[in-house]
Amino acid sequence: MGKKVTVVTDTIASVPQELVDRYGISVIPFHIIVSGKDYGEMQEDRERFYLCNRDRENLPKTSAPSIGEFLESWRELVLAGNDILYVAMSSGMSMGYNISLQVKKLIQDELPGSGVEVVNSYSAQAAQMFIVIEAARAAADGASLSGVFEVASNMVRKVNQLYLLDNLHNLVEGGRGDKARLWEDVPLSTKSILELSSYTGGLMSPLARARTRAKGIDKLLDIMGERVGDRKLHVGVTIGDVPGDAELLKRRIAERFRCAELYLIEGSLIADVHDGPGALRVGFYAED
Repeated sequence: MGKKVTVVTDTIASVPQELVDRYGISVIPFHIIVSGKDYGEMQEDRERFYLCNRDRENLPKTSAPSIGEFLESWRELVLAGNDILYVAMSSGMSMGYNISLQVKKLIQDELPGSGVEVVNSYSAQAAQMFIVIEAARAAADGASLSGVFEVASNMVRKVNQLYLLDNLHNLVEGGRGDKARLWEDVPLSTKSILELSSYTGGLMSPLARARTRAKGIDKLLDIMGERVGDRKLHVGVTIGDVPGDAELLKRRIAERFRCAELYLIEGSLIADVHDGPGALRVGFYAED
């Protein structure tokens, strides 16, 4: 019998705690630097953070886990007899993926025979979450590391992550919005819809604009409809600093689509730093 596979991800994936506990998923926190103080993401107070995130002159900073943090976590799992599959936030949005590749080599040099695979999600948040969940379900069903890796890799090509942003200031300031930079100077009232997926090379790519938030939500739903048709849908809507709008988006998705799964998830504060105040985000994939 092969080793148990533990699926590891980061706080960007925003996997609900219930699913973390059910499937034994291991979560490594990213870091937020607020007023010069470094917090692990899970330690930061949300209300205080949202106030800071509205200050354009002193935006919070973010950083990936260090090599040492990865190494400590993975060494413990390997010594406990686990193989590891790590699902990373898009390499185009964070250094976490590249750091994890370095740690994979360090672990395998230190503990020969260690089973470690790293998957570039080319996405984040709910889309990344679905890759993690499906990989963890395969691991729970007894799949080998190669089998879990195959499930995760197939999911990378299926998931979509869409954003409705009030403005692109945070995204461009944080260096994550090169493809969106041409839209940075549109009127402040204009809302932008962007995508992050394997189809965009793991970079935030502009899709459409809308004059109002309501029209932006309509357009977001239309884009989802164009992509999934009448197939069953798995959807995650992220709560940020606009929980009422996130609830509304979830209700409209439930009314319009056949949902096999529909989550309202507490989003990553790291993502809020780069997406800016008022962001609405939805990750989804359709069944074959």
